[in-house]
Amino acid sequence: MLRSDFGIDLHTAGQGRTNLPHVRADMTLKPVNRVACAFGAEIIFDMAGEKGMLRHAATRAGIPTSVYEAGEPMKFQRG
Repeated sequence: MLRSDFGIDLHTAGQGRTNLPHVRADMTLKPVNRVACAFGAEIIFDMAGEKGMLRHAATRAGIPTSVYEAGEPMKFQRG
């Protein structure tokens, strides 16, 4: 059985919007906290996520997962 050590779900804003860089993660869980803090984002939303969300399901399956949101849709930017 193949398995991931960590999960990172990458998102941009919806059409016509821009997201400032931020992380969404269940910070009460040490492995998730470690992944979330590794991004170095100034904003972290401490939230477990809802049933049906990838990070919620993956974390419950034993794969610590965080969401990183930033930028605009349909746009690629060099770092």
